[in-house]
Amino acid sequence: MPGKIFVDENIPQGREAFSGLGEVVPFAGRDLKKSDLTEADALMVRSITLVDASLLEDTPVQFVGTATIGTDHIDLNYLNGRDIAFTAAPGCNADAVKDYVTAALLALREKGYWTEGSDVLGIVGCGHVGSRTAIAAEALGLRVLRYDPPRQEREPGSSLDSLQTLRETCTLLTFHVPLSRSGPYATQGMVDAAWLSSFPNLNVVVNTCRGEVVIENDLLTMQKSGRLKALVLDVFENEPAIAAATVDSAFFATPHIAGHSVHGKLNGTLALSQAYHRFCGRTPAWNPRIPTPLDQQIVFSSGFGAQSDLDFISHCYQRVYPIHVDDASLRRALREPDPAIAFDSLRKRYPIRFETRDFEITEIPSDRKPLREKLVTLGFQVL
Repeated sequence: MPGKIFVDENIPQGREAFSGLGEVVPFAGRDLKKSDLTEADALMVRSITLVDASLLEDTPVQFVGTATIGTDHIDLNYLNGRDIAFTAAPGCNADAVKDYVTAALLALREKGYWTEGSDVLGIVGCGHVGSRTAIAAEALGLRVLRYDPPRQEREPGSSLDSLQTLRETCTLLTFHVPLSRSGPYATQGMVDAAWLSSFPNLNVVVNTCRGEVVIENDLLTMQKSGRLKALVLDVFENEPAIAAATVDSAFFATPHIAGHSVHGKLNGTLALSQAYHRFCGRTPAWNPRIPTPLDQQIVFSSGFGAQSDLDFISHCYQRVYPIHVDDASLRRALREPDPAIAFDSLRKRYPIRFETRDFEITEIPSDRKPLREKLVTLGFQVL
């Protein structure tokens, strides 16, 4: 008899993805208790649910999946010790985060925080997300340095940069590392006042990975002193009870949604569905229903003729992802009677967001070949 599959209610199309394998039971990610899982065969979570012995001990759960890149909320040693199967969704929302960072960079450029051809962006963590973000930033005219010591150890021949090179050169930093609390490459609290102070030319910090990677008070102290000019923060310490002072100090602050495009979320669902089908000895058969924008075409009109490539790209990104909308939503949420509940509500009710792949760019003049190449690199369909 098929068992019960507990699926976080914020995993999109979760019922359809698992319904052929048992009874699907939706749950609120922050409210799940061990007593809920007395008949559960499988558990599908997102990053807000801590999965460890206190949740799973003495339950029949045989399979755990997280529809996220990160696994810091999963006690992998406990799962291995209990012989509980596990899967994550690495890379599922890499393009969404790439678009988020690109939108933020374009907005920062418009306000004068960096200049094409002269500023240097350091990518800290060059996995799925960092690698794609680096390519996008280069298309914007930024020089990009890549820093990833664990990858350097795994791939000695890779062309990665040293921390010293970043320190000497970078004017902007963006973080794409996993949250790890121990070991030679622990990232919890990695970015503190001493670390930031070692970058004499640093003006901008972008964090979309995990709030605990950064010592938030140190970041704010440097920003208030003028050592940092702009902060773009999608993640925070103590979510969902985030500090209003941090949001107030940021150029952009958003409610942990950098990866929340419709593709990013459905890729996570698909990864879990395929893994659980295989675990059950079934051939994966489910595919997500992916919507398309009502108006997916962006026309290069004669009015753009005198604009620079980046001006037109900024215009396109206003259609793809107007980041200022999420920033305004979070600032309003912090004025609610219970800001923590409002923070979670923004994530739960997040509207459909598309990616560059969903948009077609037409009528680019033949003499704008570099613009065409940049748009293709950023993921647009250029017709």
